Amino acid sequence: METSIKAWLLSKIDEYKFGLRDATVDFYMAETALRRPECSLNHLKHYNNVSLALANLCLENGDDESYLLALSKLHNRMIIEINNSQRCQLFRAQSYHFARYSLTLICQKYSMEGVWEKANALQQDFAKRVPFQL
Repeated sequence: METSIKAWLLSKIDEYKFGLRDATVDFYMAETALRRPECSLNHLKHYNNVSLALANLCLENGDDESYLLALSKLHNRMIIEINNSQRCQLFRAQSYHFARYSLTLICQKYSMEGVWEKANALQQDFAKRVPFQL
């Protein structure tokens, strides 16, 4: 019985590693598309969706560190896009929406862990880095 549980667990770990690798490749491909000056709102939405899918995969498998890392990358990229004057108003507004959502998820995770200082610091950083008017 112990061997079958061990084999099952190892297969689940391998499955997660392969899924994580595939999701990471998708993330970097979406990020590359987002870096192009001519990228569209669809690229932004795709990047957000891919990032959230990567984060959810990590969360579902108990990988809290990778979950927070994926959300932090998404959040920071959205702040960059909010402050990118080369982007149209709608693009920047959508980036703001995605940044607020990722901030909420990160802060929820920190609050569940009882790490209020990090959540507070992240919120203060967001307020400093994001203009009041887009």
